[in-house]
Formats: sequence, structure tokens, C-alpha cells
Amino acid sequence: MILSRSRRLFAVLAATLLTAAGLLVSPAPALAAITTYVSVKKPDGATSVKVLDMREYSRDNYGRAQLWALRKTGEVRNQRWTITRVASDEWGQGIYTLRNSLSQKCLDQPGGGGNGTPVVQMTCDRNSTSQQWVFEDIFGDGTAWQPLSNNRSGLCLDVTNVSYNDGALLQVWRCVGDWNQRWNIS
Repeated sequence: MILSRSRRLFAVLAATLLTAAGLLVSPAPALAAITTYVSVKKPDGATSVKVLDMREYSRDNYGRAQLWALRKTGEVRNQRWTITRVASDEWGQGIYTLRNSLSQKCLDQPGGGGNGTPVVQMTCDRNSTSQQWVFEDIFGDGTAWQPLSNNRSGLCLDVTNVSYNDGALLQVWRCVGDWNQRWNIS
């Protein structure tokens, strides 16, 4: 009887140690995506915060992205984005997808992408470089306000006509580093 208790105790102890050892050598989980607002840098004299927003709460492919005042109450999911790092470029800068919390569609620069190409949302496709955005630290200052360039075209997410008005549509444009091309995704 004593021997059988010893064997049971040994078996329980061995199983516990093996389980603990398995936890120690298990691979770490991937970094989780964050869900947040994506704001544009305020121009001189501006007081309100403006963010990336899906026009008219669109859930459709080709729904237009626009600038709008940050809302913190009511239906805000059209202003919230799940940002997932999918790769790094050759300089170590992060390449991200931005998925809208309301529509579950990804920010996209469709077509060939030249200056003035509208920025829209499309069904997410993890292999589509038109849905990948590079957060570029081109100023070398480590600040949060940096350009987001499209991984397919190399053009920057841009507020049309350098407008800080609600409803200003977004497009891609040659990167020039003005406030209307500087975004905060942290």
C-alpha cells in the first residue's frame, strides 16, 4: 500500500514538473494588435483633434476615408482602427494593416495609385500591398507624428487640399512631410 502511494505521488509530481517544463519552453505568443484612433497632426492654430474616419459609417467596399473630429461617445467604431504589424521593411520600419472596427474592412489605396488616388476601405486581404502602410520615421526624431506611406505605391496618406475641415477626404500623394501627411498610430 505504501509503495502504491509512493508511485502515485511520484506520478503526480512528475506530471506537474513536465507540465511546468512545457510552459517554460513554449513559444511566446505573437504581439497583439492594438485598436485605437489614428489622428493627424494639428496645423498651427487648430485646437480640436481630427482622426481617420469612415465617411457616413460606411461598411461597403470603396467606402471613402475622411478626416473628422474625434468622438468619444456614441457610435465611434467608424473612427477606431485595429492596427496590426505584418512585417518590417529593409530599414526596420513597421509595415501595418489598418482594419476599421465598424466595417471590419482594411484601409486601401486601390488601383495603380498615383497622386490623388482616393483612400478607401476594402475587404481585408493579408497579401495585398495596397492595404499595407509603412509608418516612416523620416524625421529621425522618434516622434509619433510620422508619414504613413502605402507599401504598393510609396505615396503618403494625405488629407486633400491640406484641409482640416470635417469631411476632408483622404488620398495618397507624394510624400512632402506637411502636417496633413503626419499621423499618430501609437
